Parts: sequence; structure tokens; C-alpha cells
Amino acid sequence: MNLALLGVSALLLPAAAFAQTADIEPCDTPQYAGTFVMATGELIPPGAKSFPEANTQVIYNNNADSGFFYGSADAVVFDEGRVPSISSPAPAAGVRNSYLVNGFQIAYCTREVDVSFGGPGAAMNVYFWEDYDDCADLAAAGTPTASFTLTGLPASDALETLSCWIIDIDLTGFEFCLTADADGAFDDDPDLDGFGHAYEMINFVATGSQGPLITGDPAGAPYGDGTFYQNPGATVGTGLDNEDLFYKDVPGGAGSGCFFFGGAPFAGFHMVITADLDDSTCVGLDCNGNGIDDLFDILNGTSPDLNGNGIPDECELLGPGTPYCFGVGCPCGNDDPTAGCINSTGAGALLDGFGTSSVAAGDLGFSVTQLAPNKVMLVALSDQQGNKPFFDGNLCLGGTIRRLWKHFNSGANGQVQIPDVPNLFAIGQPFITFAPGETWNFQVWFRDSPPTSSTCGKKANLTNGYAVTFQP
Repeated sequence: MNLALLGVSALLLPAAAFAQTADIEPCDTPQYAGTFVMATGELIPPGAKSFPEANTQVIYNNNADSGFFYGSADAVVFDEGRVPSISSPAPAAGVRNSYLVNGFQIAYCTREVDVSFGGPGAAMNVYFWEDYDDCADLAAAGTPTASFTLTGLPASDALETLSCWIIDIDLTGFEFCLTADADGAFDDDPDLDGFGHAYEMINFVATGSQGPLITGDPAGAPYGDGTFYQNPGATVGTGLDNEDLFYKDVPGGAGSGCFFFGGAPFAGFHMVITADLDDSTCVGLDCNGNGIDDLFDILNGTSPDLNGNGIPDECELLGPGTPYCFGVGCPCGNDDPTAGCINSTGAGALLDGFGTSSVAAGDLGFSVTQLAPNKVMLVALSDQQGNKPFFDGNLCLGGTIRRLWKHFNSGANGQVQIPDVPNLFAIGQPFITFAPGETWNFQVWFRDSPPTSSTCGKKANLTNGYAVTFQP
């Protein structure tokens, strides 16, 4: 995909509007120079190079040119924006929680001499941070998610002659993952959802300024336009959630700070970012198949990880056993078809397993969630299943029912992890040693908080059942 198709729109404003900032200078409409291939350092002329990926799309677009550039000298200048995750609301709804970035577009003005005229050409560092707080400096921003040194870029035909350029950067072989909304989930807070990027001009021209193009015009080029998720046919747009401010980090500190131009122009810098929407490299493990990286599931609280092993607990349930006897047909209509019968929390308590059903490994464990806090609980088992009313829940065990000698407490969070289950049953009542081929059924009984409108008033309840067939 040729990013040159995303044009620029000069929004020329009176020079007097910028009297407050000496670092802003007018510039002619920049020329499109083609594609710089990061892997080879080669500049491919316009029309001769396009990105090879089948579904390369724009995920961030801030290219509405103001007709001015910012003379950043030897400073690092930062800007911010947002790339939407799956949970981001429409119209800015993402399709991934982490994108494989395969290219970006820069725009700058320079007074350096071009390579073709015997000079070094323009040179710069470009940085990206997937989690960036507005107006953070280099130290606060921390280690970049990705950084690129670009040298030998198009420049001028003579020293001090101003030339302005737009260039696509092909990152084939240098792709990087950019987490959407900073952590894979929309929080509706710029400091929690934003990414950052920065320009640093390397070849400092002492007698003339150079730096990135100032872009962004939410009044004429709406936030998010020109991306795969919003008005993809638009040729110009303002970066999604780009703020009307930027940070300038000057070596030594003097002159550093957070700046804006009072809206004339909008204080953003040119940046267009592309990703291959068909590439799943950055998704990572997704054991529960919900389209969200397991790490994000755990970090964002959409999946518990009570044993802290980095695997959502519901995925570990697939190994050791099978939940059964969910909260249907409960004693007073307090049904919850995803767990036990509804308790005072407004949900049923859920009994899950982790580890394995291997007798040799002996690592079977249980996690119990959605309990009232700080309540006593007991683990029971039987070799038969049942389903009949008992206290505020359903008893899912049948035949001879025996309980474990040890009591547990649900704690302040209303959940508990019970590791080492085979050993617990072997060392005390009921002194049961599990053997390969045997199927045992487990359930947890617990005391509940004072009755609520959603419970039956008997102050105790049960989880769903959980069946385990033990293996060698």
C-alpha cells in the first residue's frame, strides 16, 4: 500500500497567530519522496514500491498539514495519539489488541544538503512508545517500544535552502508489535490509552532550523479519519485522540517543556502508521479463544489467574477435569447457569480446577471464586454425582459423601486457591488415595452472608460440581 495516497492539506494561517512561538516556520507543501526501505537503506521512487502484505491498513493517521514545521534543532519532540483495541467504542473500534506495525510515514523540513549534491542528507531518530503519558520527557517515557535511525534521507540542493518531504518507511524485517490502547483495553483516559512517538533530527544545522511538519486539524480533518476503522477513503485526518500539545526535550534541560500553539496551528506532528491486519504475530497465546492475548486477559481482569502462572484459570480447567451441575433449578429460583446457585454476591460460586489429573504429578488444585468475603468453606467428594436442593444451592454429589478434614476461608476478595489436593486428601480425613482410572466428583460448601433478595435465606450455599478422572 502506497502511503502517498494519503495526501496533505495545507491550512495556511496568518503568521501573526504564531508570534508566541519562534520555533514555528512556514513551509511549502512537502514533496512525496517515495519509500525508504529500512532493511537496505534504499530509497525507492514514488510508484515503484508498495508494501507487500495483503492487508496492510492505516491504524493511525495524523497528516492534515498546517503549512508549518517545527524547528526542533537538536531536541527530541514528542507527540501522542491512540490506536484502538477491540474494546474501543465505535466508530474507533479496533480489530486487534496488538498490531504488527510494518511501516510508518514521516514528514519533515530540512536545510541539510542532499546526498546527491555531496551532502550527508537528512538524518533522524524516530521513536515509538506503546504506553505514553501526555508531555512525558525521555526519562519519564522510558525505553521505547521501537526506535529507528534513518540516514541519507532526501534533503536540499544547497545548505540553508529549505526543503520539505514526506517519506514512507518500509519496516519489512524490522516490524514491531504495538499494543492497542496501551494495555490492550480501552480505559477512556488519555494517559492510560495513549501511545507516543518522537522525532530527533541528528544532523544539526547551526544556522537554520529543521524539524517535523506540524499536522492535525480536528475542525477540518476529523480525529481518526483516513484509517481502516473510520472513513478509510479520506485523504487527510487528525490522529485519534491526538492532544493539542507536545513535549520538547532539549539536551541539558534549558528550553524543555510542554507546549501548544493555542490551536493555531494544532500542536501535533506528522505520523501515519500501518499494520498488517491479517497477521497474528502479536496476539500471543489465546487459550480461551476470545481474541485477546492471555496476558491482557489477566492484566485487565477479564480472566483470573489465582495461581499466578500466567495462564487464565479457565484454560487450565480444560486439563484436570470437567465442571458440571451448574445453577439451574435452584431452590428459590436463584439460578446461575455458569456456576453454582446465586449467593449473596449476586452470582453463583464457581469451582474450577488447575494443574493436571496425573496421579504421578500430584498437582491437581482447585480455585473457588465469586464467594462472599471471609466465609468458612469445606471441600467434599463422592464417587457418584447427584443434583438436589441443599441449603441455598444444589448438592451435586451422590452416594457416600465425604469431606476434607481441612477448612478454608474465602478471604477479603471472596476467592481461594487450593493447591496440592491429592496430598490433602491422603494425609487426613477421609484418607483417600486417588488411583489412575478412578473418577471422583468434588464440590465446595460455604457459609454465606446474611440473606438478600437473590438468596433463599439459609445462609449457606454450594458451588457447581467438578469431576476428575485420574490419569497415571
